[in-house]
Amino acid sequence: MFDAIERLRDSRPLSLLLTHYADLGTEDRQIWQDRLMQLEGVEAKELTQLHGDLIAQDWVELNAGFVDIARPGVVGSCYRVTAAGVRALKLAAAGPEVDLEAEMEAAEKVRSASGEGENDKKRSRKRATKQAEVAQADQNATVNSAADQVDKPAA
Repeated sequence: MFDAIERLRDSRPLSLLLTHYADLGTEDRQIWQDRLMQLEGVEAKELTQLHGDLIAQDWVELNAGFVDIARPGVVGSCYRVTAAGVRALKLAAAGPEVDLEAEMEAAEKVRSASGEGENDKKRSRKRATKQAEVAQADQNATVNSAADQVDKPAA
């Protein structure tokens, strides 16, 4: 974790990407945000790797249950910042003189006492289940509509 905070401090693109999602989640971290498709000075392949880094560190959450692809060139409702992501930005901004180990231990105690991490997971699972049910219902309606068209006699 400490190496990750150091990397966040040292990598401007990684910091900008996480800041982007944190800023979007300021009002409500539960809202899924569109994927940032371009970042100045960063190639598409590197941007994909940076998104992977954010997911691997649990700094953003990936919406695997439902992704809005209705708009060309946009991957909608794809990511949202996590509490760990917000905390990582604060630790990175605090500078190297901050005792990261003490800060992380204190944050973990607060999170454990509040049950924050477990509640986030429960909400995510519930939302993903609901989205999967809606997607399945849409797919069933499409299949049924297609079957109705096949069953209709020709005029």
